[in-house]
Amino acid sequence: MKKSLRRLALVSSAFMAPAAGAHAQETVVWWDFLAGGDGVRMKALIDGFNAEHQGEIQIRGTTLEWGTPFYTKLQTSAAIGEGPDIATYHLSRIPLAVDSGTLSEISDEDSASVELSDAAFTPSAAEAAKVDGTRYAVPFDQHGLILYYNKAMLADAGMLDANGLPTGLDGMENFEAALAKFTVDGKYGLSMPTGDRYRAVYSFFGQQGGTMFDEAAGGFFPTDEDTAKLTTATETMKRWVDSGWTPSQIGSPQRWRCSAPGRRRSSSWAIGKCPPLPIWRPRAKCSNGARCNCRCCSTSPRHGRIPMPS
Repeated sequence: MKKSLRRLALVSSAFMAPAAGAHAQETVVWWDFLAGGDGVRMKALIDGFNAEHQGEIQIRGTTLEWGTPFYTKLQTSAAIGEGPDIATYHLSRIPLAVDSGTLSEISDEDSASVELSDAAFTPSAAEAAKVDGTRYAVPFDQHGLILYYNKAMLADAGMLDANGLPTGLDGMENFEAALAKFTVDGKYGLSMPTGDRYRAVYSFFGQQGGTMFDEAAGGFFPTDEDTAKLTTATETMKRWVDSGWTPSQIGSPQRWRCSAPGRRRSSSWAIGKCPPLPIWRPRAKCSNGARCNCRCCSTSPRHGRIPMPS
C-alpha cells in the first residue's frame, strides 16, 4: 500500500507547476472523505510516506465531510484553480466530474512512469475510472462485504476447527441453524447495519448468478429467472428478521458488541481502531481475498460468502 501511495503521489506531482529549484521539495495536497477506520489507516500511510520521503515529496492531507459537502467544495475549489492535487472520488461520480472540469486526465505515459497500468486492477474498476476511453482516476480501494465472526462464541459451541476457522456453516440450512443457536438471552445471531442491507441482498443475488442489468436483454432484471433470484435474496433477509435472528433496525456499526452477536456482516469503512470500550469494531480489511487476523476482542473476520441456494 505504501508503494501504491507513492505512485499516486508521483502521478499527482506530474500535474503540478515546476518548483523554483531543481531539487525543491514537492508538496502534494490531498483531500479525502475517509472519516472512519479507513481514515485512521490513510493517515498512517500518509505519515509513513512523509517520513520516508523528507526533502523529496510531502503529502499534506485533509479529511472533509463525506458526501455532498465534499464534492461541492471540491468542484468549487477546482473551478477557481485552488483544488487539491489528488483526492478520493467515487468512481460512479467520475463522468459528472469530467463534465464539470473537476478532474484532469491521467495519461498512459503518466501511469507507465510510475509503473501503474489497468492490469493492476479488476477490469470493471479500470474502466470505471475512464470516460470515453480517457483515464481520470486510479482505483484505490474496494468495499468488500465481509462476514465477521466471534471466535470465542464459536469456540464455546465447538464450531471452530484446529485452524480457528468456522465449521458446520456449509449450506443455508446449517447457517440458519447456527443463527438460531446464537439468538439467545436477548442477543442476536447476526448483526448488520440496516443501511447496508441492500448490499447484502445484492450479494445474495449475485451469488445465485443473477444479472441486475443488461441493456441488450431488456434492462434491469431482464429475465424471470433474475427476478426469482432477487426474490429469493430479499426473502432470505426478511426471514432472518422475522425469525428474530437479526435486528429489524440497527444504526451505527459501532454498536456491535463483543459479546453479541455471533456474527456481523459489514463493509470496509466500518473497519477501524478498537476503542477502550466494550464495543467492537473490526480491525483490518483485505482486498486480495486473504484472511485477516483481528486481535480486537478475540474476533476475526472471515472472507467468504453466506451460502445461498444455487
